[in-house]
Amino acid sequence: MLRIKVILGIAFAAILLACKDKRPEQQKRSYGTGYVTAREPLDSASYKHVKYDFYTDKGGRLFLRKLLMGRDRDSACRCAFVVVYDPLFTHGFGDKGLEKRLDEVIDIGSFQAIDSSDFAKDNKHVYYHYGNSDGGNLSIVAGADPATFRRLADYRWGIDKEHVYFQFSLLDSLDPASTQVLRSPDTSDHFISYVRDNRFVYHENYMVQGADAKSFKAK
Repeated sequence: MLRIKVILGIAFAAILLACKDKRPEQQKRSYGTGYVTAREPLDSASYKHVKYDFYTDKGGRLFLRKLLMGRDRDSACRCAFVVVYDPLFTHGFGDKGLEKRLDEVIDIGSFQAIDSSDFAKDNKHVYYHYGNSDGGNLSIVAGADPATFRRLADYRWGIDKEHVYFQFSLLDSLDPASTQVLRSPDTSDHFISYVRDNRFVYHENYMVQGADAKSFKAK
């Protein structure tokens, strides 16, 4: 029995190590039914890693590596994710979205993630990554100052010397100097839904009309 436990332990450790490969394209391992973690495009070896999820092709063009839900992208794919290398930056959503080349917007040399958040910045802009099953979208946080921007709370709230932000929305009525994070009394809830300053209360990116900022508490 002990020998069986040891063998199972070794096998489990091997699986964990396999899943921690730095290059997800190497995670093409079968789990007995031909199912794989992520399916890479056939030309994936031609992309060179730069930093984070950014890659360049042989011509030096910048790409963002995205993981799309496998069945959403390809119903025949026996995989958790389909990998795509996206060269475009789409600012906005739907018909209002504007597309540019990624390297026309992002300065990859100065690009850096911000703490444990979905924010990032370069020397020109602050960005917010809005995740979804289609690989997510990187949006510019309009009005944000890259030099002073920092994470305020959880992964969705940010602040700079002039403003407070929820995801990519600027909360222009809040005073950053007096803004406070309101934590739920439920200690198992790690998300921050409310903030306040000396005058106003916000629930995410909406002002709570009529709320008394001095006495308001998160529930």
